[in-house]
Amino acid sequence: MARTLADIHNIRLSIERIGNISDDVIHFGPVRFGLDGFLEMIPFAGEIYSLSAGVLLVVEGMRARVPLTTQIGVVSLIALRTLIGSVDVLSIPVAGPLAVLLGAPTNLIAAGFRAHRTSANMLVRAIDETYYVEMSHAEARRDPDYESLVARIRSGEEKRRIVFLG
Repeated sequence: MARTLADIHNIRLSIERIGNISDDVIHFGPVRFGLDGFLEMIPFAGEIYSLSAGVLLVVEGMRARVPLTTQIGVVSLIALRTLIGSVDVLSIPVAGPLAVLLGAPTNLIAAGFRAHRTSANMLVRAIDETYYVEMSHAEARRDPDYESLVARIRSGEEKRRIVFLG
């Protein structure tokens, strides 16, 4: 778990890096590909990478204490992306060597499906919409600025949630 604002900053950078490496390394005009798209063309490699990067995103999100609803969205996107890309792997017992040809269209769809970048953006947005406090709730309540922050959040003036790191 993150204990300081520096930890939160590093987690945010890590999440952005995972999203960029996965889906934004190479640009062909408006089309972008990352390591995820290239590995998708190799049986099992794309699925392993997709799940691994997805798990890293979820773990970093947990460390930053993002809301559960955001985490569920990330898990859903990564699971869908991995499922789309695994059609060739799942069809090997049925179609044998033809499975690679049958899975080619879904591999292209999976390569273009920017689930990791979208998930990273969701996590970064959740971090940015959170007010992190480097103290416990009891310590924060003694701070005069805390009550004004809570009042702004309750009034809707500020759309943030508060997470206590201490």
